[in-house]
Amino acid sequence: MRLTKSQSALFNARELRLLTAKGPREVSDLATAIRQVRDLRDKQRDLLQRQDKRLARSGAGRVGASGVANERTAAKERLLDEALDEMQQELRRIDQESTQACRELLDDEDSVPGRRANPQKASKRAAKKSASTGTGRAAKKSTTSAAAKKGAGAATKKSATKRTAAKKGVSKKSASKKTASKKRSA
Repeated sequence: MRLTKSQSALFNARELRLLTAKGPREVSDLATAIRQVRDLRDKQRDLLQRQDKRLARSGAGRVGASGVANERTAAKERLLDEALDEMQQELRRIDQESTQACRELLDDEDSVPGRRANPQKASKRAAKKSASTGTGRAAKKSTTSAAAKKGAGAATKKSATKRTAAKKGVSKKSASKKTASKKRSA
């Protein structure tokens, strides 16, 4: 931010360095600067409110029609607010540029022949597709797996019956007849 001599006289050396820093900044540095400027602006805003309350209580009112009493504090608060707006705009610009660059890079990566597709992206796309149609692999898979579990349970019971029949020396036919009669009685 460019400041005139009269404006720069309102700030100390640390605040001036913070406000007049130029050039490309890293995002972390810019975020730190935004926090610091926001804190300074809030500090000046609070100071201005306290000064206004003090003047109102004392009944002295502002000096003249221009309000000279708190002019320096108000000017400093306005300049800090402007600097904060500029820094936030710079951060938004960086965000938009980086988002656009990421999208372009990801689109280029998907279009490269011979490159494997990202399995997470593919599963997300499939999930969106099946959710939008209401039927899909997920619905078919769940019904198929339920039927497979029921069939597996029945097969397990049969094989257990065969094993116990073999241990007892009973024929397979008689063992299965016994289980069938047990089922009828239950």
